[in-house]
Amino acid sequence: MVAFSYVSGLRTGALTSVCLKHLDLEKRTVEQDATDMRAKNGKSYRANWFPRTESFQEVFIAWLEDLSRLGFKDQDGVFPSAKDLKFRLASAALWAQRAETGP
Repeated sequence: MVAFSYVSGLRTGALTSVCLKHLDLEKRTVEQDATDMRAKNGKSYRANWFPRTESFQEVFIAWLEDLSRLGFKDQDGVFPSAKDLKFRLASAALWAQRAETGP
């Protein structure tokens, strides 16, 4: 979360409510959609990622890859609750165990 706050410059409220669908990794932008997330004064806008934050971007992109491996989709939050993460991790471990032992 700290890495993405440096990359995007989003306020805390927006940062905690951003979903995967708000990100454009190719263009290195985040869409702050006030109809879908917390935003100061209900304002929507597209923010470019800050330059010279490549090391933070690498950390953040690795986090996104982990979320993808755990089955998170576009409508899911970029920073899910601990409860949701534990559930997904347990599910992933169960599937891995089943794959090793077979049907």
